[in-house]
Amino acid sequence: MRAAVIEELGQPLVVQEVPEPTCPPDGAIVRVMANGICRTDWALWSGNFWAGGPRVAAPFVLGHEFAGVVEEVGSEVRRWRAGDRVTFPMNPGDGDCGMCRAGHQHVCEHGGTLVPGVSYWGAFAEYVVVRFADVNMVALPESLSFVSAASLGCRYIAAFHGIVDQARVRPGEWVAVYGAGGGMGLAAVQIAAAAGANVIAVDIAVDKVAAAGRLGAVHTTTAAAPEAAAEIVELTGAVPTCR
Repeated sequence: MRAAVIEELGQPLVVQEVPEPTCPPDGAIVRVMANGICRTDWALWSGNFWAGGPRVAAPFVLGHEFAGVVEEVGSEVRRWRAGDRVTFPMNPGDGDCGMCRAGHQHVCEHGGTLVPGVSYWGAFAEYVVVRFADVNMVALPESLSFVSAASLGCRYIAAFHGIVDQARVRPGEWVAVYGAGGGMGLAAVQIAAAAGANVIAVDIAVDKVAAAGRLGAVHTTTAAAPEAAAEIVELTGAVPTCR
């Protein structure tokens, strides 16, 4: 199969033929139809990740924001079959450790070894392996394109988990999103607005908060801290809390 390979950190990727992956009993092989490019990909490619972050060694294939079609499933997989349209959430788990059983799959005790494009060769290729496929893929409706779906698995799923699962935002509540102009911030604005919250977008750039306004924020501000907090208190009439 073809893949875009890191032959040397910080140098252009090289498209070349590499061996096709083999399917583990708990996993699936996905034919990649679309793949996003994340800041994490840049950090791994450049070798300039933050202190304590993951590292990769050449040769390596990046790519963790992907959508595609199931090509093959392992003997232990029950939820999926060849031909299913799927996308992949960035923080996978084994589904069986204590954290996964408690509903915190994003901090699975073994999750650090399960991320394609980070802990093993990823989806900048024609095919990619997903481990523990029964708990690490999401079905795609026909109405959602592969290109759109490839943007969901990292920032949108992370924002959804923070807004819906952790903060438990409810309709009518006020939600302030700081750094609202970045990818994760805009995802948080959209998800909080979709949950029925009154979203306040905070960023230092006028064009970025304008984008947040178009995506559902009811109020935007470019004030710096602590002025932004004072503005939020005046607008909402309540002392802000952090969940």
